[in-house]
Amino acid sequence: DVKTGKALIAPVFKPLNYAAPLVENGVIYALGRADSLCVALQLPTSVAALRKDGVKELWTRGLKRDRYYGSPVLHEGLLYAFTRNHTLTVLDAKTGETAYTTRVKGLKGHGYMSPTVAGGRVYLNGEKGSMVTLQTGREYVEATPVQFGPFRSNPIFTGKRMYLRTYEYLYCFE
Repeated sequence: DVKTGKALIAPVFKPLNYAAPLVENGVIYALGRADSLCVALQLPTSVAALRKDGVKELWTRGLKRDRYYGSPVLHEGLLYAFTRNHTLTVLDAKTGETAYTTRVKGLKGHGYMSPTVAGGRVYLNGEKGSMVTLQTGREYVEATPVQFGPFRSNPIFTGKRMYLRTYEYLYCFE
């Protein structure tokens, strides 16, 4: 309850150690728990419905057992989840079925950043300055990796520009 700060219901999933949950169209997607599960929960449309019926679990899917520091990203019905050791899992957001899971090569250092989507591409980073772009979709199609100086930030997109902050520089690409 925003006014009182009191919980309306008991917690609906185990604590998330690293990644923040994603909410899209009334569904919470949460991953990064110690048990490496991803869960999709349908939020009720009102507080009264929440108190009466609680939250409905749509699906649960086991993921690669690893730490998920970055939050997932949702694009055109696909949920992209990325581990610190560069395993990418792409799930169908409606069913939880796995489209594919793969280890992304060409990244150096841990993957602390969240996957980012822009212009039909998924951007994945390694903390030692590497970045790989993939085509969005149900198949793994990788572009050439790029190397920068070390960074732990996500790229930011505005219009036709991408901004990337490394430890030493701020880059702008158009």
